[in-house]
Amino acid sequence: MSNHHTSCRNKTNMYDYINFLGIRNSEYTLMILLANGFHLHELFKSPALSRSVVRELGLTLGVVTMLFSNVARYNQYLRSQKAGSPEG
Repeated sequence: MSNHHTSCRNKTNMYDYINFLGIRNSEYTLMILLANGFHLHELFKSPALSRSVVRELGLTLGVVTMLFSNVARYNQYLRSQKAGSPEG
């Protein structure tokens, strides 16, 4: 897979996660996350990643809390979408 396709898929992953969370100013949040290497929502469940480090990127406490607290819920949503699709 080309870097362009990988980049588009990663942007979509984070964009979809941010939209799922209903984060206002989503384009700014997406820009900050992608610029700092956050391409997959799964990164927010890593025990090695601290909320304070993500907060230092310039995101609000509320946004950081939402990013970290909803990974399992988003994964459940993705599974339900896949199960309901013709391909799932």
